[in-house]
Amino acid sequence: MDSGSPPLKSNVTVTVIVLDQNDNSPVIVSPWRSHGSVAEDVIPRSADNGYLVTKVIAIDADSVQNSRITYYLLQIYADG
Repeated sequence: MDSGSPPLKSNVTVTVIVLDQNDNSPVIVSPWRSHGSVAEDVIPRSADNGYLVTKVIAIDADSVQNSRITYYLLQIYADG
């Protein structure tokens, strides 16, 4: 109510939609990480261009947008 004369009042319905927070970190399930957060794989010297070095599989318990996982290489080395 307000302080006017006559006092006025009103009702309103408010719908609140709670979205998922990005509160779960992704978990790498493959390859197994034997040294903390570092995954190691061996690449044979005979590997040709296009050789599959590893396959990374990760999961995230968040829903929809917050569960999207992006992979990228930190450094890329190439011979001259």
